[in-house]
Amino acid sequence: MSFQGTWLVREYVFDSRGSLVGTIRQRRELERLDDRRLRLTQHCTPDSSLKEHPMGAFAGTHVFDLSIDGTRRRYLGPAVIGVGQSLGESAMWGQGIWPVFGHAFQSYAFSARDKQLTGGRFADGGNLVAQIAGIARPANDGNWPELTGPFAAAELATSWYGERRTFLPDGRQLSEEAIERVYQDESWQEQSKDSLREASVEFFEDRLLAQVRQTEELFHGVSRRYGWLLEHDWASSTGAQLRGFEALDSTDRELIGMFRRYQDHQLERIEVIHLRPQETT
Repeated sequence: MSFQGTWLVREYVFDSRGSLVGTIRQRRELERLDDRRLRLTQHCTPDSSLKEHPMGAFAGTHVFDLSIDGTRRRYLGPAVIGVGQSLGESAMWGQGIWPVFGHAFQSYAFSARDKQLTGGRFADGGNLVAQIAGIARPANDGNWPELTGPFAAAELATSWYGERRTFLPDGRQLSEEAIERVYQDESWQEQSKDSLREASVEFFEDRLLAQVRQTEELFHGVSRRYGWLLEHDWASSTGAQLRGFEALDSTDRELIGMFRRYQDHQLERIEVIHLRPQETT
């Protein structure tokens, strides 16, 4: 499903420790102006619990234009300045600045059938302002969507199946492969035809510490859960770093994720995963 059109969005706002502080309802309209230009309009209504929170200032209507440059989307303002990138037909990620509010952001969107899973983070330098996990449905559905159910995929099923698509930094798809992920509590093993990735995860205070092994690399890192969103930052002594997130829709039993691999600080490739539980009979 395309990202264009009018969408009803509910965004769940979490603080730096992963606690839910409120929600924002958003009517999002993405329209094409011509072959190389789009316009995004956001009508935002934060709930009363965000009155004293920085995200409460987003109440109102915000508009910015986007120019199309291959797989990239240049955010031209006035509300947002930055750049996004489409990864195939169903995934996007972006980053930039909201000049009026003075916050930097990173965002993602994943389109699947009759919905989108969206979200990202707002920050002031190294200070996290808010982490967002959201869901969107077409406006003609008439109902504001909600995320409900367990936060962790392992609480829904042990075995998950789907695909991993790998993209080059310019957005060209490099490969697609079937994968199976098997959970044991928060730890998991992810197997494809040609590779194995194993994550050993344990709780440490309010976050998750991970050791992730794949081929001949060992990554150490930290993950943090923000409701249905799990954010990762892993590093290896080889100079490689994996940064990404996983977003869960417990109602539809669907898990999506995006991982950016850096080598010596240079973006090397991007992985997009899409998983569902193994069907049982």
